[in-house]
Amino acid sequence: IQHVIVFANVLRDRLRHQTANPTELIQTSGMSQQAITQLYQQANAPQYTLSLIQWELMQALKEGEISDIIYTQMNQHVTELSLVQTGCDRIATTPLPFAYSVLLNRTVYFFCFMLPFSLGSTLGLATPLLVGILAYTFLGLDALSSEIEEPFGTQSNDLPLDAMVRTIEIELLGTLGKPTPPPIQAQDNNLL
Repeated sequence: IQHVIVFANVLRDRLRHQTANPTELIQTSGMSQQAITQLYQQANAPQYTLSLIQWELMQALKEGEISDIIYTQMNQHVTELSLVQTGCDRIATTPLPFAYSVLLNRTVYFFCFMLPFSLGSTLGLATPLLVGILAYTFLGLDALSSEIEEPFGTQSNDLPLDAMVRTIEIELLGTLGKPTPPPIQAQDNNLL
């Protein structure tokens, strides 16, 4: 279970392109300083962690601590975690195409520039109000397209990965009967 906690932490760090505080990871996972150092020397720390889990499962099977049915089920869960990592890596490393960004941006600005000319004769003095509302909406959608490109960051509108990882830590440590860290509280109505 400690390796699943480590997996959640190192996957978050990989998606955010940062390195976690090893002291905090040692406290929550119970792993040694040497194991954590070796973990961060790997090119793909989440995948390395999953391989450690698979190795421990294989050892438990060889020593008769678990049955082959339990091993198969647990190994399937590890495979699913690997698929989760692959999907998250794909999202994190696939940018919006440059042509899409440019075309969307220029189309929005051109539309907002030309809109008053087409509505002026119909709406009269209400044209600036309607054009302002429509321009605000379309420019907001344009800004939104650039925000969804990086969902794993630390801005207020990104996914609350820290809170998700803390929830995993609390639940797993709770099942082991170990002390759990406090949940992450929202700051300015946002979780990170």
